[in-house]
Amino acid sequence: MNLRVAAPVLAIALSLVPAFARAASLQLQGLCASQARAAFKSGGWETGPLAGFINHYDDTSNKCFVAILFTTSGGESLWRNVIVIDANEGTTYATYFGHTVSNKEYVEATPMECRVTNLSGEDIQCHSNAEFDKMIYDKFGLNLK
Repeated sequence: MNLRVAAPVLAIALSLVPAFARAASLQLQGLCASQARAAFKSGGWETGPLAGFINHYDDTSNKCFVAILFTTSGGESLWRNVIVIDANEGTTYATYFGHTVSNKEYVEATPMECRVTNLSGEDIQCHSNAEFDKMIYDKFGLNLK
């Protein structure tokens, strides 16, 4: 093929790459949503009265992250519970357990557990609801707000 013919064909092919990438990304996001829903159901969380999940497919790590959120009550306290897992592998990457305290909401109280594990395996302790939410967004693309 001569250069006059090859150059336009190559230009057209290269212009289609972003469309293919977007289509693949949308397909992977859809698969992630399905897998997150399955993980939520198989964990038995769907039966909780105040339970839900948020998922995000991360192109960089090729992982499907799901945050399982559920609220429970005990005595006069409300407990906020969040677990972040890889929906395909089942690996736990973060946990948060915090509750309301007299005259404070859970966002103001020190959590009982607040831990995030980087993809590299480094374990990080966090100390507040806001710090946990920011770390989950920064590391896994999950927006809990």
